[in-house]
Amino acid sequence: MHAHKPDYLIIAALAFLVVFGLVVLNSASSNLGQTKFGDSFFYLKHQIYYGLSLGLLGFFVAYKTYYRRYEKAAMLLLVIAVVMLAMVFTPLGFKAGGAERWIHIGPVTFQPAEFAKLAEDLRKAITMGVSKINFS
Repeated sequence: MHAHKPDYLIIAALAFLVVFGLVVLNSASSNLGQTKFGDSFFYLKHQIYYGLSLGLLGFFVAYKTYYRRYEKAAMLLLVIAVVMLAMVFTPLGFKAGGAERWIHIGPVTFQPAEFAKLAEDLRKAITMGVSKINFS
């Protein structure tokens, strides 16, 4: 593992965006949470428990992973994404909200397009890094 110094400006910007998003979520959903669940902080707590906690876990795993390892995984992740996109048309795929874009596997329900976006962004970043293109 290679030692590296974290980029505190990026971490601070990320923390600001997360906190700002939580404030906006609370502001926008407090009345609905009070009406539906009797708790004006219901949606904020749900986002912190299930969104922020998993996001922080992913952040620390990615932080501790040497970035060159992503190069080896990028194409595999892209192939997995394409397979998951095709799974929408199998019995694992189902319709929600009028759109047939969801997959249900065990306790997990998700849209494979979201995973595909991340896989494609990783592939593009690696391609740009390898090609040494100067974007300035």
